[in-house]
Amino acid sequence: MAALPLTQAIRAGHDDGPIPGAAPLSLSLVLERRHAGELAALIAAGGHVTPSQLAARYSPDPGAVAAAVATLRAAGLRAEWGAGSAQLVVTGPAGAAERLFKVDVHRFTAPNGQRFQAPLGPVTVPSALRPAVAAVLGFTTYPATRYSSLVHGELSPSDVESIYDIGPLHQRGLDGSGLTVAFPEGSIPQSSVLDSYASKFGLPAFDVTVKTDPSWGPAARPGDQGFDQSDGETEMDLEIVHAIAPGAKEVVYAGAGGGVQQLPLLYAAIAQDFPNAIVSSSLGLNDCEGSQYQQEETAFDSAWSTMAGEGTTAYDASGDFGAFCEPGKLGVYPDVASPNVTAVGATTVFQAADGGYAAESAWGDPVDQIGTGGGLSTVFHRPSWQAGPGVQNKDSNGMRQVPDAAAPGDPISPYDTIANSGPSPGNGTSAAAPFWAAITALIYQALAQQHLGHPGLMAPVLYALAQSPAGLPSNPFHDVQTGSNLNYAAGPGWDYASGWGTPDVARLADDLVWYETNHPQGTP
Repeated sequence: MAALPLTQAIRAGHDDGPIPGAAPLSLSLVLERRHAGELAALIAAGGHVTPSQLAARYSPDPGAVAAAVATLRAAGLRAEWGAGSAQLVVTGPAGAAERLFKVDVHRFTAPNGQRFQAPLGPVTVPSALRPAVAAVLGFTTYPATRYSSLVHGELSPSDVESIYDIGPLHQRGLDGSGLTVAFPEGSIPQSSVLDSYASKFGLPAFDVTVKTDPSWGPAARPGDQGFDQSDGETEMDLEIVHAIAPGAKEVVYAGAGGGVQQLPLLYAAIAQDFPNAIVSSSLGLNDCEGSQYQQEETAFDSAWSTMAGEGTTAYDASGDFGAFCEPGKLGVYPDVASPNVTAVGATTVFQAADGGYAAESAWGDPVDQIGTGGGLSTVFHRPSWQAGPGVQNKDSNGMRQVPDAAAPGDPISPYDTIANSGPSPGNGTSAAAPFWAAITALIYQALAQQHLGHPGLMAPVLYALAQSPAGLPSNPFHDVQTGSNLNYAAGPGWDYASGWGTPDVARLADDLVWYETNHPQGTP
């Protein structure tokens, strides 16, 4: 479960005073793109370009960056930038950075003893930097990453295959071969655990690569402080994908132990290394929008848009505290709110006597105050593609609505997974994100076999299919109409508790083939 939100940790913790003005500080400035509106329109239409095309057309303006570098150097800071990069690395004394960005940074001790630094108020990007700089990361070192995984269990791989109609794809020989699924994670997966999982279910060996980098922060390992918080999370994500798409290559990007400001950098690395990959994210920002994380929220959106623009399909878990971003406050998490990522919620699933699909309900437990995340953004406007039955409802206010779809995740119907400590049934919305990543690997393999392209961002396509366009082979969704996420009830069509619902995977695959045949790359 997640640590206290940063704003609460500051309020409840001890203020240890300002950081010394001469203390060394390293910042990462997220840069504005050229032709950002054009890129957004391309992504909204389901299109994408190659990394070289993205850099040529949409990378930061060199002239604006040069002017920003001059401003930073005049303020007593050093700046390094590589042409085409979406980040500008800035180092220098803390005092100089505080003066330039009009912020006071203090050291704190959280109630659990965790020491961190954070600004006392919002970071201000000065007018001289605004033409080039979208966000500033690095003032906060609080490790408030959100691990959306809980406990109890047990849907086996064969159960999941039967319930969600994955069998027809497996019978056609589709197993995710040729596809890469990347995972931003807080810990290093243990190969012995993965071997045990593959052996238990008669699956082929995992094909896993682990990447780390000092700029992403340390990755937790057994025996490290904080490992218990993420124990089993990484293994669960990998196992769920492997159960459905055992031929897919899995790449773990492990880090973010030094603070949430490093997460967007980790995401940017995935986009650079694996364009056209599939991303399953269960990490995020454990706080409300408009909080201390507004700079990080902008950085996340930039990373998501880079992925979508290059053809990387990303899924983000919507969170496990229902409609609340903090106790008593309605809202969605900053990373999930972006219209450039597909947000995934969770359901309770009931299996039929023959092993197939029986019924489903939105996950919400009012006793434990947990449930599938969903609600309205306060920062991002509802994108043009977010339309269809149920979307414009009494609560709709023109802002981005979360989630887009769902998958099983309730503790009473979890996945049978194994963690470092032994059997550890996997659930929460964190389990729903890798489910969608895995079925996407199968579907993209099917598209490739027919020499068809695939979307960069899946969400616009799901909304298009949900409107039952003429010629669509079949309805691909189980429309979840019961349950709630502690505030919003599920109902016909789209809703804040389950999005469009969960997929019939074989039907969804057929629909994607039809869609890509009739709507080739980037056409509405």
